[in-house]
Amino acid sequence: MYQMMHLWLFHKGIIHAECVGGDIDLLVNRRVQVGCFPWRFVDGEASIARIVAMVGDGEYKQLMAKKANMPKTRFGDCYDPVHVERLGGRGKTY
Repeated sequence: MYQMMHLWLFHKGIIHAECVGGDIDLLVNRRVQVGCFPWRFVDGEASIARIVAMVGDGEYKQLMAKKANMPKTRFGDCYDPVHVERLGGRGKTY
């Protein structure tokens, strides 16, 4: 059903995030704390939000060192070519 999340689940307090991007390939097969910080939008049913993965300082340094050696999209987000290939090449922005 088109827009099922929007029509059936929001009024039950079930929310979702879509079009999430960024350095997601740094976190494949990992458990992390995730925070979602929406912009205030009075009487709206959607909102822009900042979604972040929270890791410890030491782990963050390791992830940034890994990112430095990975290819980047035109937006500066890193990606793992092997992971993209496993997904069938979907979402290519490089």
